[in-house]
Amino acid sequence: MIEPTIPYQVCPAPWRLKGEGYLLLYRFSDHFLMKEGFISEELRASLWMNIGLVMLVNYQESPVGPYGELLFIPGMFQVNGKYYWHISKIYVSSLDSVMNGRENWGIPKELAQFEFKQLSPASQSIKVALNDQVVFSSHFKKSKIGLPLHTSMFPFQFIQPLDGKHYITHPKGSGKAYFSKMNGVETGEGLFPSIGSQKRLACMHIPDFKLAFPIPHFI
Repeated sequence: MIEPTIPYQVCPAPWRLKGEGYLLLYRFSDHFLMKEGFISEELRASLWMNIGLVMLVNYQESPVGPYGELLFIPGMFQVNGKYYWHISKIYVSSLDSVMNGRENWGIPKELAQFEFKQLSPASQSIKVALNDQVVFSSHFKKSKIGLPLHTSMFPFQFIQPLDGKHYITHPKGSGKAYFSKMNGVETGEGLFPSIGSQKRLACMHIPDFKLAFPIPHFI
């Protein structure tokens, strides 16, 4: 838990960010999501599609400076006849990002330590830790086969219940995605879903992307 009295930089929405990241597309089993997906009781019955995402991001530019991010999206949810993605677990390396993410968009960010290590021009290791416990660790191998990527092709409208509010946010982003390989993965029990047991559909490396998080609305 983070004490609310700890000072941090207040940065209201909207935000514009730039960075590098990996997008991992999965088909999760229903049993896995109910057991390990960190889905709140409020949204469990609303799960509509179990195609979800894991994202690892190294933001070089944001309103609160550079930071790392690891997030889990269990799938798509149907709420009041509309369809939304939902971030059920997320870690970042910046307290400013934690506090503003919660206040601006209802995103339940937690603070962790990140290590992005370039092993060679084509390979990289990423490790996320919490109090010396591994949250996530893996190696990635990049390729030169890519395609343009824009959120208009894969719309991201999110619902985030937090502190009695339902935040609805429609971020927009663009970049070029390259097919990549993830070699082995370690996740911390109780800290992050054990995605190594699930069917991965794709792994994409996005070396240079832009992302805009607007002011949310509420339902």
